[in-house]
Order: sequence, then structure tokens, then C-alpha cells
Amino acid sequence: KNKTNKRFTVGFRGTAGLKDILTDGQFAFKQTPEIFKKTEYKPRIHRGFASYLFDNRKEVREDGTTVMRTRFDRIVASLKDSFEELDEDDRKNYDVCVTGHSLGGALANLLAYGIAETERDCSFFDKVLAMTFASPVVGGKSYNEAFQALEKQGRLRHIRISNESDLIPTQPYPFYTQNGVNLHLRKDKKMEYAYRNTKIVFSQLSFSNPLTHHGLEEYENRLFSIPDNKSILEKSIAELYSEVREFTN
Repeated sequence: KNKTNKRFTVGFRGTAGLKDILTDGQFAFKQTPEIFKKTEYKPRIHRGFASYLFDNRKEVREDGTTVMRTRFDRIVASLKDSFEELDEDDRKNYDVCVTGHSLGGALANLLAYGIAETERDCSFFDKVLAMTFASPVVGGKSYNEAFQALEKQGRLRHIRISNESDLIPTQPYPFYTQNGVNLHLRKDKKMEYAYRNTKIVFSQLSFSNPLTHHGLEEYENRLFSIPDNKSILEKSIAELYSEVREFTN
């Protein structure tokens, strides 16, 4: 919780170990999670990421009792508890930012959408921001349409940062698509920025080791070491959205 910026922040780490690699590799769409079935779009989502957040898991509480709960519900409950600690007059001033790198970026994308979409214990935030780095794609056309609907309402914003020649954020299959405003960082020149801006794998192939383009250190270097990027980084999220606001399907 940041009292100065009036913001709650949720962060997800990137891929670490075999279990996470197996999560990343489950590209088949998962049946629409139960909490989204009331939406008209019935979003279909990457099976691994959806299972990570929305499958029930055994949780041992401090008193020794066990309960089945999803990671999504655990995070939302924690946010709600922190929100209710605020003075009532101050609550309307707070928003939430969800961030992460690689696998964490995909989970941040999905969590931000879930908080903005569902009415179950999440309505206390008027605005939700996802700020992701090297995020894989999360869903297909139906997920993109559902995501856009919340963007059009002003409920949801996503700044998706990707590196040129980083293969992880690319499109693994034609039926997947990215979302949000993409800041695409190039190695020696000014970044490009556009709405969605889904890249196919072949467009990002290079002769160098692809992992060198994926690490957070390389992302930080490209963001801040290229002078021409400064003018874009000084723009507000509202300005970035207004400049690329096509909401194309």
C-alpha cells in the first residue's frame, strides 16, 4: 500500500522452476472460469495461467483449519482487508496496480482483468492498472473483446512492455492475441508504442541468444538508456491511451 500515490500494488514473480515452465506451456484454452461466466463475452484463457489463479487449492489457516480457495480469492480478500483499513473518505482516492515479469506478467494481466470484471468483493476499486514486462499472451479473441469492454468503460488499463527479439511475448498460435498499450523496446533506437501490437514469433527471431532479450535488466536498460525514449516515458497513462485509442479487434 502506497499512501503517497494512493495505490495498492500486487506483484508476481517470473518463471522459476519446472512447475512454472509446465504452467507456461499449457496453451490450450481453459473453459471460461466460473466467476466470468456472467459476462457476455465468455472469455477463453490460456489453460496454465487460468488454472494458476482460478483453480481451488487447499489452504491451511492460522488456526489449523483447512479451506479450499483460489489464489484469485486469496489476493482479493487481502486487498479488501487493506482497503477496509482506510478512512472511508479516503477510499475513493485509491486504485490498484498489478505488475509482473514473464509468467508474472501474464498473471498480472489476468488478475487485473479479473478484479475489474467481477463484482464479487472487487467493486471497491474504480480503476485497475496492469503494468507488465515480457508477458506471454493470455487469451484469444473473446478475452480481448472482454478486456476492451472494460477499457472502454475506463475501468481497466494495461501498459504492456516488450523487448524486440524477446520471443516470450509473441503469438504462439494464430488464435492468441495481446491486449493493452504496448511499449516495444528496441535495442539502439526509440521505442514504438501501439495498441495491442501482437508480434508473431518469426518477426522477433535474431541470431543472438533469445534469453538475453528477456531478462528484467535488459528491459530496464532499454527503457532508460536510450534518450529518445524519455519523451514517451514522460507521458501519462491517459495520454498513451488517447494517442493509440483504436480498441481494434
